[in-house]
Parts: sequence; structure tokens; C-alpha cells
Amino acid sequence: MCIRDRRIEQVEREREAERLSFARERAKLGAKIDDELDAAIGLYRSNNPEEIVKGAEAIKAFFEKMKAAHEADKEAAIKEALAQAGAQPRPRAGKDQKVMAGADFEKLAPKERAEYMASGGTITD
Repeated sequence: MCIRDRRIEQVEREREAERLSFARERAKLGAKIDDELDAAIGLYRSNNPEEIVKGAEAIKAFFEKMKAAHEADKEAAIKEALAQAGAQPRPRAGKDQKVMAGADFEKLAPKERAEYMASGGTITD
């Protein structure tokens, strides 16, 4: 095989690598794969056993982070929906519970009474 043929083969391999790299990047963008996840997948695909372990751990950590973010978003959405619906929070028991004697409640201005009740306060006799 002459030098010219070897060079042609080398250029063809480089073009194939570029084509695959472009296809991989386009697929990554289309699937909205995060750079952090992409790096973890790259480690996982390695030929080095230590990098494979690191990649697997990074993939697991990425999905745990996404799950926690989803749960936080879901909780915030529920709280927002309840607030928009006008739902009042349940009064808490123990030292956090707002309790006021009826006589003291009567001394408050109407606006203060409304705010107290809206914040979950209770009145005792």
C-alpha cells in the first residue's frame, strides 16, 4: 500500500469520526441531554474499569439530582395551586400552634383578627 492510499484511508477515518461526532452532538441536542450526563456516559463507555465505575456513579447521581429537583418542583406547584385556590394551611400542634384567648382576640382590630385567623390561629375560651 502506498503513502497516498494510507493518507486516503486516514482522511476517510477522520471524516467518519467527524460525521459520527456531528450526529452524536445533534442527537444530544435533540434529546436535550445535559452536558453533565453526557460526560458521565462518556466515562461509562470507557475502556478503563475505574472510569466505568465513576461513570456509573455519576449517572446515578445525575438521576437522583433530577428526581429531587422534580419532587421540589412538584411540591412548589402543589403549594402554589393550593394558595391560588385559597386553601388555608392546617393549624400546627405543639409550640408552633397559634392559640389566643377569646378575650384577647376581642381586643384586636378587625383587620388583625382576620390576619390572625388567616394565618391559622385558634381561639380558646
